Amino acid sequence: MKYLARFFSSNPAHQKLILTQINANPVLLYVKSTDPICKQAIKTLKDMKIDPTVVELDDLSDGDTFANALKDLTKVTTLPSIFIKGQYFGGLVDLLEAVSSGNFYKLLGDAKIPYEHKT
Repeated sequence: MKYLARFFSSNPAHQKLILTQINANPVLLYVKSTDPICKQAIKTLKDMKIDPTVVELDDLSDGDTFANALKDLTKVTTLPSIFIKGQYFGGLVDLLEAVSSGNFYKLLGDAKIPYEHKT
Protein backbone atom coordinates (compact mmCIF):
# COMPACT_ATOMS: atom_id res chain seq x y z
CA MET A 1 0.00 0.00 0.00
CA LYS A 2 1.37 3.39 -0.98
CA TYR A 3 1.38 6.37 1.33
CA LEU A 4 -1.60 8.60 0.88
CA ALA A 5 -1.61 12.28 1.67
CA ARG A 6 -2.41 12.77 5.34
CA PHE A 7 -2.13 15.57 7.84
CA PHE A 8 1.32 17.09 8.02
CA SER A 9 2.27 20.08 10.10
CA SER A 10 5.05 20.97 7.66
CA ASN A 11 5.05 22.67 4.28
CA PRO A 12 2.46 21.19 1.85
CA ALA A 13 4.80 21.51 -1.14
CA HIS A 14 7.43 19.40 0.63
CA GLN A 15 4.81 16.89 1.69
CA LYS A 16 3.67 16.44 -1.89
CA LEU A 17 7.23 16.07 -3.19
CA ILE A 18 8.13 13.52 -0.50
CA LEU A 19 5.02 11.44 -1.21
CA THR A 20 5.78 11.59 -4.94
CA GLN A 21 9.39 10.49 -4.34
CA ILE A 22 8.34 7.67 -2.01
CA ASN A 23 5.81 6.30 -4.46
CA ALA A 24 8.02 6.72 -7.56
CA ASN A 25 11.20 5.03 -6.32
CA PRO A 26 11.41 1.33 -5.46
CA VAL A 27 14.23 1.93 -2.96
CA LEU A 28 14.54 5.44 -1.54
CA LEU A 29 16.75 6.79 1.22
CA TYR A 30 16.69 10.19 2.86
CA VAL A 31 20.12 10.82 4.36
CA LYS A 32 22.67 13.35 5.52
CA SER A 33 25.63 13.06 3.17
CA THR A 34 28.29 13.30 5.89
CA ASP A 35 26.64 10.96 8.40
CA PRO A 36 28.55 7.65 8.71
CA ILE A 37 25.36 5.78 9.64
CA CYS A 38 23.68 6.99 6.45
CA LYS A 39 26.78 6.08 4.45
CA GLN A 40 26.68 2.57 5.90
CA ALA A 41 23.02 2.14 4.89
CA ILE A 42 23.83 3.19 1.32
CA LYS A 43 26.87 0.87 1.22
CA THR A 44 24.84 -2.06 2.57
CA LEU A 45 22.32 -1.67 -0.23
CA LYS A 46 24.95 -1.12 -2.92
CA ASP A 47 26.82 -4.23 -1.72
CA MET A 48 23.62 -6.12 -2.63
CA LYS A 49 23.72 -4.49 -6.09
CA ILE A 50 20.71 -2.35 -5.24
CA ASP A 51 20.91 1.16 -6.68
CA PRO A 52 18.78 3.24 -4.31
CA THR A 53 17.55 6.73 -4.97
CA VAL A 54 19.29 8.86 -2.35
CA VAL A 55 18.09 12.30 -1.26
CA GLU A 56 20.80 14.14 0.68
CA LEU A 57 18.90 16.51 2.94
CA ASP A 58 21.95 18.49 4.01
CA ASP A 59 22.65 19.37 0.37
CA LEU A 60 19.21 20.95 -0.05
CA SER A 61 18.69 24.61 0.81
CA ASP A 62 15.42 23.61 2.49
CA GLY A 63 16.64 20.31 3.91
CA ASP A 64 15.40 21.12 7.42
CA THR A 65 11.87 21.57 6.07
CA PHE A 66 12.16 18.21 4.28
CA ALA A 67 13.39 16.62 7.52
CA ASN A 68 10.38 18.01 9.38
CA ALA A 69 8.01 16.67 6.73
CA LEU A 70 9.68 13.25 7.00
CA LYS A 71 9.30 13.35 10.76
CA ASP A 72 5.60 14.11 10.34
CA LEU A 73 5.25 11.12 8.04
CA THR A 74 7.36 8.52 9.83
CA LYS A 75 7.24 9.79 13.43
CA VAL A 76 11.01 9.17 13.48
CA THR A 77 13.62 11.91 13.80
CA THR A 78 16.75 9.96 12.87
CA LEU A 79 18.27 9.28 9.48
CA PRO A 80 18.52 7.41 7.26
CA SER A 81 14.86 6.98 6.41
CA ILE A 82 14.53 3.98 4.11
CA PHE A 83 11.45 3.36 1.96
CA ILE A 84 10.87 0.16 0.00
CA LYS A 85 8.15 0.11 -2.68
CA GLY A 86 6.28 3.03 -1.16
CA GLN A 87 6.46 1.82 2.44
CA TYR A 88 8.55 3.17 5.28
CA PHE A 89 11.03 0.42 6.18
CA GLY A 90 13.10 2.03 8.93
CA GLY A 91 16.70 3.03 9.46
CA LEU A 92 20.11 1.40 9.50
CA VAL A 93 19.49 -0.86 12.52
CA ASP A 94 16.29 -2.14 10.90
CA LEU A 95 18.16 -2.76 7.66
CA LEU A 96 21.05 -4.63 9.28
CA GLU A 97 18.72 -6.77 11.39
CA ALA A 98 16.56 -7.64 8.38
CA VAL A 99 19.61 -8.52 6.26
CA SER A 100 21.04 -10.67 9.07
CA SER A 101 17.77 -12.54 9.59
CA GLY A 102 17.12 -12.96 5.86
CA ASN A 103 13.84 -11.06 6.08
CA PHE A 104 15.18 -8.26 3.88
CA TYR A 105 15.76 -10.68 1.00
CA LYS A 106 12.17 -11.90 1.30
CA LEU A 107 10.92 -8.32 1.28
CA LEU A 108 12.98 -7.54 -1.83
CA GLY A 109 11.77 -10.70 -3.55
CA ASP A 110 8.14 -9.98 -2.71
CA ALA A 111 8.59 -6.42 -4.01
CA LYS A 112 10.32 -7.75 -7.17
CA ILE A 113 13.41 -5.64 -6.51
CA PRO A 114 16.50 -7.33 -7.97
CA TYR A 115 19.41 -7.86 -5.59
CA GLU A 116 22.50 -9.93 -5.03
CA HIS A 117 22.50 -11.98 -1.83
CA LYS A 118 25.11 -10.57 0.56
CA THR A 119 27.26 -13.21 2.20
